Amino acid sequence: MAKLDKYDTIKIFSKPVQQDNNGNYLVSPEAKQVIYRIGKHTKGKLTKPGQLFLTETNQMMVVVDTEELKFKDRHEFTPMQRFLNESIRL
Repeated sequence: MAKLDKYDTIKIFSKPVQQDNNGNYLVSPEAKQVIYRIGKHTKGKLTKPGQLFLTETNQMMVVVDTEELKFKDRHEFTPMQRFLNESIRL
């Protein structure tokens, strides 16, 4: 029987960001927290809170916090697409 190749799973608490007219990324005070997870095909590396990432629908988000996620529970959360090298101060 074939062995299931596991990958790291992390739960990511995030908020959406938008750019202002000067190109600065801002989190709206009314923005609701959304939970994503690292998926098998996620590109880039998680570094720290404040890091920006893209969802699978190309929405820009910021990492607020992270939490361990058991591999068996991964399907309860939507995978994100790509971590970016940019970050903002929270």
